[in-house]
Amino acid sequence: MLITSKDNNRIKEVRKLLVRKHSLSKELFLIEGENLIEEAIKNNLLRELYVLEGYECRYDFSYDNVSLDVMKSISDLKSTPRLLGVASYIKKNDFGKRIVLLDGVQDPGNAGTIIRNAVAFGVDTIVFSKDSVSPYNEKVLRSTGGMIFNINIIIDDIENKIFELKEKNIKVIGTSLSKSKSLEDIEKYDNYSVREINIPVGYTAIYRQEENKFIVTNIKTLIQTGKNNLIIQMLSILGLIFTTIGVIIQKRKNYE
Repeated sequence: MLITSKDNNRIKEVRKLLVRKHSLSKELFLIEGENLIEEAIKNNLLRELYVLEGYECRYDFSYDNVSLDVMKSISDLKSTPRLLGVASYIKKNDFGKRIVLLDGVQDPGNAGTIIRNAVAFGVDTIVFSKDSVSPYNEKVLRSTGGMIFNINIIIDDIENKIFELKEKNIKVIGTSLSKSKSLEDIEKYDNYSVREINIPVGYTAIYRQEENKFIVTNIKTLIQTGKNNLIIQMLSILGLIFTTIGVIIQKRKNYE
């Protein structure tokens, strides 16, 4: 079927998904380009597919052709994509053993990199605070390299989720502006939860312990990562720790 009208009812519904509030309420989001389409199909999360008129679709998935004007009206990209899909959120009730909490992370590129690294290092769930960038933002999605479909994503109030984690006896660490603790001195745990609060671009993390709290900070190190101020995500540092000395920050026991 070829859709040529921007006023087509299905196209109107697709266009609404460009608005974060509507996307959240429907638990659907738009994906553009072959890489994201392939990952969505692979993970059985693609719900609709639209193909630009004149482009040959190679996927074994039901689709509709759309005119150039229609594709432009539903795309958020400057250059018109040849493929655009509607995908559903991944929803799992269980946090899993490895959790990352993103509190007020606004930069789409940083958020996408964290998602991609989280998948690489075996993180089960990422929680985005309500004031963070949407994980389904077009720029975030491109930065994930398609990995958005390989990890559980939750958007919620961070304090509520921290309360839930503590109820499950999960220890939470976070960023701080002062004091530090050597990685070698941090006790090893079975599982972990990490809270990132916008670590400044260009700095790497060190750690401290305050009573029963583990804190990640990078202010004292002042280690620039390069002329272009490229960010070293806290998660990358944690991933290195996990693979080298097996530090995992959470233990299933009661904490005050």
